[in-house]
Amino acid sequence: MKIFSKFTSVLVALVLAVTLVGCGEKEQTKTFGKTQNGIEMSFTYHYKDDTVLRQTAVNKLPYSAIGAPNKEAAQQMLEPLSKQYQNIEGLKEQVEFKDDHAIETLEVDYAKADIKKLSQMPGSTFNMNDSNWVSMKNSEAVLFAQGFTETK
Repeated sequence: MKIFSKFTSVLVALVLAVTLVGCGEKEQTKTFGKTQNGIEMSFTYHYKDDTVLRQTAVNKLPYSAIGAPNKEAAQQMLEPLSKQYQNIEGLKEQVEFKDDHAIETLEVDYAKADIKKLSQMPGSTFNMNDSNWVSMKNSEAVLFAQGFTETK
């Protein structure tokens, strides 16, 4: 009888532990998009609670929208900018050149990146609080204010 009681206690504790672990906030994703001056922009945020964990930006840049007459001219314009984003911990950036447009992909892993350093990079708009983390709520508010819409 005591063995059954101990087994039941262990089973109840195990079920309770699994239930509590399952109740924790899971990682969620939100994606926002906008087209401006012919440039298609998409931002995907991976977050838990209000903390952004990772962010991916994908921008489709028609050469005509950036003032480049062709692929070669676009490469001359964009490659020097792209080089500024290379070899930075927690940051991956690449530009793929197509016939009439470029696709820039920028990924930020906030667990690895120095957010204060990233916030000083050209074109960055980080919304940090004093604890050196990026708030999902603040990021969302800024994107909505800039005319982005959430996409499903």
